Amino acid sequence: MAFVFQVQPKSIEECLLDVHWLLAMQEELNQLKRNEIWDLVLGMNDPQVIGTKWIFWKKKKDETSFITKNKVHLVAK
Repeated sequence: MAFVFQVQPKSIEECLLDVHWLLAMQEELNQLKRNEIWDLVLGMNDPQVIGTKWIFWKKKKDETSFITKNKVHLVAK
C-alpha cells in the first residue's frame, strides 16, 4: 500500500514527479528484464527502431474498492 497514489495522472510529466508512479514504472522494467522480454543491442547504420510508450492504467482495487496498486505497462508503438 506504500506504492499507491490516489490521483489518476493526466500526463507523463505528473507521473515523473511522483515517487509512487516512478516505483511502479521501475517495477515494470524489472519484470521485463527478469522475464527476458527484450535485448538491447548497439545501433547500426540504418536500424529499424521500435518505439515504446508508457501506459498508466487505472489502479487495482480490492473487494472494498480500496486502491491497492498502481498499474503501469511499457508497450511497443
